[in-house]
Formats: sequence, C-alpha cells, structure tokens
Amino acid sequence: IIGINLFYNLGILGNPNNSIKYFLSNKSIIEISSTNKIFLINVTSKSKTLFSYYLPSSNEIESTDSLPDYSYFITTDTKLYSKLIKSFNYQLISSFGNNYLFLNNFNKSDYD
Repeated sequence: IIGINLFYNLGILGNPNNSIKYFLSNKSIIEISSTNKIFLINVTSKSKTLFSYYLPSSNEIESTDSLPDYSYFITTDTKLYSKLIKSFNYQLISSFGNNYLFLNNFNKSDYD
C-alpha cells in the first residue's frame, strides 16, 4: 500500500495531467493558443489549476453574459456545452472528455 501511494504521489500512477496534456497537445489547440488568448469559463477547480499552468496567458471569464466578447474559450461545464453546441454563434473546435474549446464565430479578436 505504501508503494502504491508513493507511485501516486510521484505521478507515476494516476497522473491527473494526462487528459489536459492530451487535450492541449491537439494541433489545432497549439496553433490557436500560440496566437490567441484562450479564456476559461465554468471550468472545474482542478481543470482551472491545470489550464492556468499549461496555458499561462489564459484568463477566467466570470459570467456567460460576457461570452460574446471573447474569441476562444474552454469550458468543462456540460450544461454550457449543450447550450453552445446548439447555437450558430459558437463553433466547437476540439473536445476531450469534459474539456471543450469553442470559437465565437462573431468575434475574431480578443479583448482584455
């Protein structure tokens, strides 16, 4: 048991970053993140921490009312995903697990 705990603590087993790293290694996400700021909205606490590490220029959006102001954003909120996927205003660029990267079709530039 001590050995298994040690492996988990060292990240050898159960590395929590694998799904986020896989999601962010997608070619389209690499291209987008190299030239655009990606915003975070309604992401889980764990995902927020990991995204802020792997996407250091990312910022969090506090309200869905401000979504029209941002070009690219990631959410882990399945209810928000369901709403946006039905909208012509937003396009799903990539997804992995409960991580969804959207493009705002009407806003091609980011505002801070």
